[in-house]
Amino acid sequence: MDKKISPTTPLSGLHSVIGNVTLNEVNPEIFCISIPKEMNKKVASEFKRILKFDIPIIGQSSLNKNSTIRLIRNSLDQFFILFEKASEVAGVMNSLEKYFYITEQSDAWVGIEISGKSSYSCLERICPLDLSTESFGVNTAVRTLMEHLNVLIIKTTEESFLLLSASSSAKSFLNAVETSAENIA
Repeated sequence: MDKKISPTTPLSGLHSVIGNVTLNEVNPEIFCISIPKEMNKKVASEFKRILKFDIPIIGQSSLNKNSTIRLIRNSLDQFFILFEKASEVAGVMNSLEKYFYITEQSDAWVGIEISGKSSYSCLERICPLDLSTESFGVNTAVRTLMEHLNVLIIKTTEESFLLLSASSSAKSFLNAVETSAENIA
């Protein structure tokens, strides 16, 4: 029997509209960057030299001028970097790995972009954070829990969020978001 193997994603390319909420699976290339002790004083300058944009403060993210690379500051010595275009990964990561500890994590995460005028209402039902504009501005990026699942939530525009959770719980995570969207539709 001749079976063809083809790549798939945790949510099989999800695209769903529920009321005023749109859900799309996104699959950025994700890397964790840890800072060696000897690089603590050079972090900002090396990132700026390599990425051509400033590093964010803890709990925030920054984008390159083309909005294809997002740098997220998790703590004093840890960042996540997300690439929208796989073609940009090699050049940037080859430069960064000379100075920092790098772990490729793309397969460990599932990404859901939630957008639409009811995205906030959908998320407030399952997220314990205050996601209001005053407290959670565009480019804010923090870890939280949603339905007992660890989630990294990034506000990408006034009406859209990127949610990243463990790919091993992709179906449960999607179910939580879809159920919330259905309950407000």
